[in-house]
Amino acid sequence: MTQAAASPTVNDMHQGTPADTPAALFINTHARRGAKQFDQAVQSVKNAGVALGRVVAVDDPDTLLPAIQAAIASGFQTIIVGGGDGTLSGVMEAFANQPVTLGVLPLGTGNDLARTLGIPLDLDGAARAIAAGQVARIDLGCANGKFFINTLSMGISDDVARAATRRLKRTLGFFAYGVAALKVLPRHRNFQAHIEAVEKVCDVETHQLVVANGTYVGEHIKAGPDASINDGRLVVFTLEGRSRYQLIRGAWSVALGRQATDPRNNYFETTRLTIRTVPPQPITLDGERGGETPVEITVVPQALRVLASTAYCEKLAQRGSPVSFSA
Repeated sequence: MTQAAASPTVNDMHQGTPADTPAALFINTHARRGAKQFDQAVQSVKNAGVALGRVVAVDDPDTLLPAIQAAIASGFQTIIVGGGDGTLSGVMEAFANQPVTLGVLPLGTGNDLARTLGIPLDLDGAARAIAAGQVARIDLGCANGKFFINTLSMGISDDVARAATRRLKRTLGFFAYGVAALKVLPRHRNFQAHIEAVEKVCDVETHQLVVANGTYVGEHIKAGPDASINDGRLVVFTLEGRSRYQLIRGAWSVALGRQATDPRNNYFETTRLTIRTVPPQPITLDGERGGETPVEITVVPQALRVLASTAYCEKLAQRGSPVSFSA
């Protein structure tokens, strides 16, 4: 991990934008575009007028969280992270319910959080969104004590996530997941799940179970018609059935955005639920492994301060949600 000199302590929020006080920039070089676009990412942020007091290229993803925590301890209050959704999810412990603001440089494969916040997927556009300094407060999900931003899933998605290797994602981008799905489909088996929430208690036989905190569960695929990352609710749905045909039919229903109205799938919203499965299922949090069932899941409302696009913040302001300018 390479690191530049540290900056002095950053002032309190509401006294300016990231252009006025130094930020710390961390780039996961294991992310799909992280290694190739490290220099461009740094230059884009500087060109946008953001003062950088610390620049870190992270070669080992396991060192990213402690490096960010060290930067926060030394006084940085704006932390920019370059990577994908899994990279961001893995460092939420440093940001959850803290007076620290996250800036997002989308360098991953899906970049669902960036899409939700209206952040451009090109580096120059994302850097300008960071420089604008508009802060939104959004929810986080929490599964057995581990935070996630967009989705918790189990079932065939876990098989696909393992089959979609870093090399495959770097080569094919989002299409890597489609190739991986074709590889795992012939050997995939469904599982039994017991779901308990205030709104619903049910036993299902399913290929896939998704709990969404964010707006999207994949590129341009919404978790539900009214899914939002700042409404204090989780969206829950399944892809039920025993056969592969039923799995494909259910996946097609989700791709068309019909999971909320498809009577063959369970769909509901809640703030807390518990899931038990037979056999025990590995859990995926934003595309990365996150333990296994049983799992208790909760939503943590407005736990994350994040720099978002002007258009997104204007929508929040119209709904009466907190919006501010970052230090």
